[in-house]
This record gives sequence, structure tokens and C-alpha cells, in this order.
Amino acid sequence: MAIEEVERRLKRDNKILFARDSPSLASLVAILETMDKKAVVLWALDQATAVVMELDGKYPEIGLFVESLNLANLWFQGQVKMAPVKNAILQLHKIAGEFEKDGSTRADGLKIRALAHGLATIHSKKHAIGLPMYYLSALVCRDKDNYQVLVTDMIKQYRAALEYYDSHLSECNVHWAKFMQ
Repeated sequence: MAIEEVERRLKRDNKILFARDSPSLASLVAILETMDKKAVVLWALDQATAVVMELDGKYPEIGLFVESLNLANLWFQGQVKMAPVKNAILQLHKIAGEFEKDGSTRADGLKIRALAHGLATIHSKKHAIGLPMYYLSALVCRDKDNYQVLVTDMIKQYRAALEYYDSHLSECNVHWAKFMQ
């Protein structure tokens, strides 16, 4: 992992500590670019589910996390239109902004943005890299002294999950909306 980039961004007090062109994310970007959109969507929803479980466990009073994930699942299956999902994603970004104002909840705000990008992947595959960008930034924000192992392990987990969905897409029994076919 290229920690120099992260350290530089930390010193500048950047909110997002990873970018699409970050050397740390190069392997993920390379895989995402070659994958079928359906496989990327399944990966993104899988990762988004993990984020929802984490956030909902900490903030059960904010029902939007579970609601937005449920809407996204209905959307890619063609059971709802894009508008309610888009509204939920925009609300997630709004909530994230509120969380990010407070240093004690900044990491959770970044996780909420990761969730929003994961859900937006259904609309555009280009949103997929936003999920690790924000989630990894949250990991660094949470533990600025010992983040290297956490980030490296998470990147390995993302890569393994991407490779899984890439090689097992045909085995996934999923009803896809017409716009996804």
C-alpha cells in the first residue's frame, strides 16, 4: 500500500484519503474495468450490505440505511423505478455530510458515503470504486496510527470478493431488471 499518498492527504486534512487513481486502489480499478456490470453490482450490493449492518447496528434509529439497501435491491430486479432509490442515495449523502461535520462521527459519515456509492453502482458501474474510496478513508479516520494493516486487509477482501463475483456470475440466480440485461 502506498501510505505516502494517504499521509499527504491526512496532513492536508482531506476528507477522502483515496482517489480513483490511487496506487493502493489500482488492482481494484483494473478488475472493476474488466468485469461485467452485473458482477460489479452484486459485489457492490454485497459490500453495501456489510456497511448497512455496521451502521444499522450503531444507529438503528436511522432507518434509511436498511431502507435504501432494500430499495436498491428492488431496483436492480425491476420492481421499483430509479427515482425513490436516487432520493434515498441523495438523503444518504446529506446525512453523511452531517456526520462528517463532527470529528467523532466523521468516519461513520464516510461509511455512509461508501454505502451511497455502492448503491449507485446499479445506475453506473463507475460509482463502484467510490465504495472502497470512502470506506477505506473511514478506516484511516478511525485509527490514524494503525490503519495500514486494516486498509491492506480490506483491499484484499474487496479483491477476493470481486474475483468471486467475476468468476461465479453465471451461477448467481438473480432476476435482473430489463435495464440490467
